[in-house]
Formats: sequence, C-alpha cells, structure tokens
Amino acid sequence: MKKSLGRIAVPVLSVVLFFCAVAAYAEEQYLTEVSANYFRVDADQDSRAIMYGVSAAVFFEPVKTGEHPFAVAAFLERIGSVFVSVANFDTKSGSWEGRGPVLQVGVNYAKPGFPLAIQAQYFNSKTDFGAPFNGSIKENGYSLSVGNYFTNTLFAGVDYMYNKADFSFAGIPSSSTNSKSYDLFAKYIYELEYGRGLGFYGSFGTSKSDDGTETLSNTNVALAVDYFFNRNVSAGVGIASSSGQDKDAEGRTYSANVRYFITPQYSVQAAYDRFLNANAGLWDYKSYSVTFAARF
Repeated sequence: MKKSLGRIAVPVLSVVLFFCAVAAYAEEQYLTEVSANYFRVDADQDSRAIMYGVSAAVFFEPVKTGEHPFAVAAFLERIGSVFVSVANFDTKSGSWEGRGPVLQVGVNYAKPGFPLAIQAQYFNSKTDFGAPFNGSIKENGYSLSVGNYFTNTLFAGVDYMYNKADFSFAGIPSSSTNSKSYDLFAKYIYELEYGRGLGFYGSFGTSKSDDGTETLSNTNVALAVDYFFNRNVSAGVGIASSSGQDKDAEGRTYSANVRYFITPQYSVQAAYDRFLNANAGLWDYKSYSVTFAARF
C-alpha cells in the first residue's frame, strides 16, 4: 500500500485541447511568469491524487520574445531564472486518505552568448494520514542538470535526480525508500517563418529504486515533438518507455499537450498522460494537468 501511495504521487505531464491560430503580436518582453497549476492522476477506481497550487519564475533579465514562439522564447534567448512552487497534495488509495503541502525551489543559470547552462531544484513534501493509520509520508529530493548549447537552438546535457520517502505510521515499523536516475538528453528547436517551428526532445538513461530490502534498476527512453502553429499556439505528443527489474514502473507512457497564448502575457496549457504497465496492467494510470500563466 505504501508503495502504491508513493507511485500515484509521481507527477507526469501531457494533451486534450486544440485551439485555432490567432494573429501574431508585435515584439513583447517579460521579466516574471506566475502560474496557477492543477494536476490529477488516477491509478484505478479507488486510487487518485490531486495537486493544485501556484508557481512563479523571475528571470535574471527581460526575455525578448522577438519573432520566437512565445512558449520557448526564454530557452532560445538563454535567459536564466529563479523559481518557486507551493501546492497542496491530496491523495486517496482504498481506505488511505492523506493531504499535505508541497514545496519546490530552484535556479536555472543561463546567459546570452554563453553556451553552458545549469539547473538545480529542491523538492519537499509531507502527507499526513488520519485515523486509523495516524501517520505520514515525508519526501524530499533534488535534481541537477548540466547542458551545453551546441548551436543557438540545440541544447544537450546530462540530468541527475534523487528522491527519498520516509514512512511513519502507528503500529508499523518506520521505513524509507529512495530512488535516483541518470539521463542524457537533447532539445532542438527548428524555427520556421511567421513564428512557426518544430521542437524535438529525447532522453536515455537509467533509474534505480531501493526499499531497504532490494535494489531495482530500469532503462528509460523518451521522445517528444512539439509543433508551433504560430507564436501563440503549440501542440505536442510524446512516448516514453521503461524496462527492467522494477515491474511497477515497466511499461510505456503516451502523452499529449497543447498551449495557447491568448495574448503575449496570458496563456493556458493542458496535458494528458497515459501509462500502460507491461505486466498485465499491474499499475496503469492516467493523468491530467491544466496551467494558467501570466507574464509581466
């Protein structure tokens, strides 16, 4: 049960809507982006998790959108930022019900004309469960990404992520699990005329999980593509595969997403993911997310 509760909490992003194109706007720039976020994952008829909150990013200098698609302007201009996210997490699995806060902070160092970019993030959460279980799950982790701009639109590097969960419940011995992953990744944006373009993302790596009794490792591969219809509208699809000893995580994830800038300052993004476990549906799930963002 504890493993199920941890699995349903894993955020995944993805698509459900399609918006018609609108006319392009004159050049805009922004220094801050504030978002309202909603995320839900359903694992079976009796297991679900919901997370909702707000996030903010402050850039080190104004992001000039130029003729770029609005969604990738900061990436193409190599503008770094600091960011923070606070949310409430609500989960249910059978008779287990819990809720608690989630905090994430980070920094993305990037500089125009400088090829190296580094991103570091820290994550912390606590989910409290009432009677009859009377306990909690505490999670914390961090990630580090180091990459290089080989061209103005091609960025590649390596990711590392670590996460630890501590379980403490009345009448049950305390326990903990931890996981880590290493990935090589590449991101490429091919810009076309009139704000159109194609975005490609790929990664390959390994992950390991340890519950104190055994260590399980998997190989992970992901591919995704986004099409920018103009500066305002983009949509994408992706596929990810995991295979190895961790049978709960073994399978494929299909994803889709769309983002629409109502104006250069305001946007809405929707995403959908579907994970199909390779072992007779041992742990299938689907997830949805919606994000409203404002730039200033």
